[in-house]
Amino acid sequence: MDVFAYTEYRSFLRDFYENRKEANPIWSYRFMAQRLDVDAGQLVKILQGKLHLPQRALQATLKLCGLEGREAAFFEEMIRFSRARSAEESSRCYERMQALRGVSAGVVQSDQAEYYGAWHHTVIRALLGMAPFRGNWETLGSLCIPPLRPEEAKASVELLERLGIVVRDARDCLRLADTHITPGEGVPVETVRKFQKETLDLAKRALEEIAREEREISTITMALAESDLPLVQGWVKDLRRQIQTLSDSTPEPDRVYHLNVQLFPVARRSRRRGPA
Repeated sequence: MDVFAYTEYRSFLRDFYENRKEANPIWSYRFMAQRLDVDAGQLVKILQGKLHLPQRALQATLKLCGLEGREAAFFEEMIRFSRARSAEESSRCYERMQALRGVSAGVVQSDQAEYYGAWHHTVIRALLGMAPFRGNWETLGSLCIPPLRPEEAKASVELLERLGIVVRDARDCLRLADTHITPGEGVPVETVRKFQKETLDLAKRALEEIAREEREISTITMALAESDLPLVQGWVKDLRRQIQTLSDSTPEPDRVYHLNVQLFPVARRSRRRGPA
C-alpha cells in the first residue's frame, strides 16, 4: 500500500486492515488490536474515524504496517494533520506532507547521458519549462549566468530535443517531457561527477559575481560521529524534496537556481577519545 496516496491516517489504517483481511481470513479486529495494544472496540472506532490512535500505539502501528523512514514520518504528519485545531496548523501539516511525498521524476537513461555533458543543458531545459520559447537564441543565451553565445543556446536546445528531454506539442512549442528528471543507473558516474564539478565552479563564481541577497552560500564546520552521517543525508534528501515541491507549486517562476549541498570530512578520524 502506498501511504503517500492518503491524507487521512485512519483511512490508510482501514484499507490496511481490509487488505490484510482479504489476504488472510484469520486477520480480525481483535488480532490487529492485540498487535497495537488497544481494545478491539477502540480499534473499530479508530478505523471508523470516531477516535484517534493513542500515542502509545504509534510505534507498534508503524511496525505492523511496515512503515520506516520517510513513510513513517509521513504517517506521523497525517496524525498531526487530523488532530490540527486551527486552519493555520492544518496548512503547516499539509505542506510538510506534500514535501514528504516528494515529486515524481523521469529517469535519464544511458543513451541520454549527454544531457549532463555541460552545466548549461540543465539551465536551458529549466528555462524552456518556464515559458513558451519563440526561437530567439540570443535572448535565451543571455538569460543564463554566465551568458551563452546564441549558437551555444541553439545547440543545447537541439540536443535536448534530440534526446527527448524536451518535446514539441500540437502547437509546435517545446515543452518538458518530465517536470523533474534524475540520472538513472545507466548514466556513467564520471559524467555525473563532471557535471557536479561544473556546478561547483558556478558556485565559486557566484561568490564573486552574485549579490549576497540573491544567493545563499554558507559553511559550517562541526564534529560528528560517523554513525550520524545517514541521518544528515536523510535531512538533505528531505530538503531537496521540499524545494522540489515548492518548485512544483510556484505559479510563475522567474528564475532558475542550482542547489549544491556539500558535506565532506576535513579531518581524519580521531584515534583517541577526549581533548587533544
